[in-house]
Amino acid sequence: VRRWNGTPQPYPQGETVDELISAVAGEHGHRTALVDHAGSVSYRELIERAEVLAARLRAGGARPGTRVAIALERGSAMVVAIVGVLRTGAAYVPVDPRLPAARLQWILSDTEAVAMVVAEPAAAQQMRDLAPGLSIVAVAAEDASGAKGAAAPSGAVERSSEDLAYVMYTSGSTGRPKGVAVTHRNLVSSTWARRDAYPDRVDSFLLLSPFFFDSSVAGIFATLTDGGTIVLPEPDMEKDVVHLASLVADHRVTHTLALPTLYELLLENAPAGALDSLRLVMVAGEPCPPSLPALHEERVPNARLVNEYGPTEATVWCTMHPLGKGVAAAGPRVPIGKPIANSEVFVLDTRGRPAPVGVPGELHVAGDGVARGYLNDETLTADRFVERSMPVAGWRRMYRTGDVARFLPDGSLDLIGRLDDQVKVRGQRIELGEIESVLRKHPLVGEAVVKLDPQAPPARTRVVAFVEPAIDEQGLVGYLTDRLPAAMIPASIVTMGQLPRGPTGKIDRLGLEDFAPAPGGAAVAPHDDVERTLAEIWAGVLGVATVGVHDNFFDLGGDSILSIRIIARAHQAGIAIRPRQLFDHPTVAGLAAVVRDASAS
Repeated sequence: VRRWNGTPQPYPQGETVDELISAVAGEHGHRTALVDHAGSVSYRELIERAEVLAARLRAGGARPGTRVAIALERGSAMVVAIVGVLRTGAAYVPVDPRLPAARLQWILSDTEAVAMVVAEPAAAQQMRDLAPGLSIVAVAAEDASGAKGAAAPSGAVERSSEDLAYVMYTSGSTGRPKGVAVTHRNLVSSTWARRDAYPDRVDSFLLLSPFFFDSSVAGIFATLTDGGTIVLPEPDMEKDVVHLASLVADHRVTHTLALPTLYELLLENAPAGALDSLRLVMVAGEPCPPSLPALHEERVPNARLVNEYGPTEATVWCTMHPLGKGVAAAGPRVPIGKPIANSEVFVLDTRGRPAPVGVPGELHVAGDGVARGYLNDETLTADRFVERSMPVAGWRRMYRTGDVARFLPDGSLDLIGRLDDQVKVRGQRIELGEIESVLRKHPLVGEAVVKLDPQAPPARTRVVAFVEPAIDEQGLVGYLTDRLPAAMIPASIVTMGQLPRGPTGKIDRLGLEDFAPAPGGAAVAPHDDVERTLAEIWAGVLGVATVGVHDNFFDLGGDSILSIRIIARAHQAGIAIRPRQLFDHPTVAGLAAVVRDASAS
């Protein structure tokens, strides 16, 4: 309780994160802040353009205590928009532009957003139809990389480090997403903890996380408050490891944060020497494979590798574990480490008492990174953010993570699993109960159960839904697609006359595993060498015996991470395809036709 939790460290108390970025711009305005496919932006230009946007947002009602949604693709304009919103004193709400309209509408209503930043006038009109009365600001790409003209900052606005910096939405077990409300104090504390853990200056950071994932916060603010450069992959190219390797080499990237599975693919496919500029690689978002440290040591021996852990409610991270030689043989799981600066972690039993070393319990987090709570949900906030007498540095308020962990003898944490039905699929938090709740609202659905596919290996986690009665499966897919993000759509939906039940009438969830669909099926053979090569690659990556030329990649269990393997192996076989092509043409026949057309032209 005490020896492993002595973490207080100084950080800028009372300041907002955009004030810290402005201070860097005032001292190093000539430095490059952002680089994307359209060009570069200096720190001086970043602040000038953020102020131009802030003036437009203030006219729409943005001020401290309000929220502004941002629906932009990856690029410099996205970062300019984030800083612009913060300059008004409002909190930014990142949303995926591809979200179903119903879900986006709900988020806008829940946040009571006063304004929204979109990419172009066409998108602005669409949002006005969705949310009448909302102030819509359209920012074209040139607003971030080429447009000139600055607006002088408006008069002083009373600011506080207790103001919200952002609201990040995660899946919710009640059938609706929940917004995690993070203050500037939370964010500055979390950002400065990186300086304590990683004193080496951030020269160049490759931002791989979508900005509506909390892991993006780490790269954006740690880099901009340190005077470094954020390198942004082209939209949809963050899944092309060959492209990512070239970005690292071309921009001499020194830092990055990635899912372990993505970083593993980057190591496996990067040309020799392409990653030599890396000095620090952080992996987070899913369990780190025990084999990764050895592969990292072999390919990038001069870079530091760290396994990070932390829920959105703890402002991105709360523990870290340096990975060195010999970690691969340490056990079946890579530890998530020890608390970062200004954080405390406790493993408590069901009565709230410290569990002995080696004994599992629920992981609790205290410290300056613990978020304010859930926006507009006092009941859930009271349930998850609790008062405990345990903390030793004055932080009595804790977040109950729902994760099961145990302390190892050296004080490191071993993360074991979950207490509830929350799962992570490719780094994204998903509440299975939310998918079940949406399914049960379908007028023809009597009962629904959603669980992890028992036939999928751990490295290829996927979700499968079981529904009664037997109805049109494709219709259900369309129903879910209109209401849930793409990552929450089950890989398979099994409809049946009646779900298996035990003697008391309760659904036999374990018995459902006998009905889980096996990937693959009747296959149409390839017609030429291109189709044959692609079919062999798909079968190897997806772990199925055969793939027909008309089989759908996603119906076979494919996802964004596995698509990266497909693209990388296709490149090795001399077939150049882009990530968007695979998503637009998810069959061997369709993709092969694209390849032939490209070759002919």
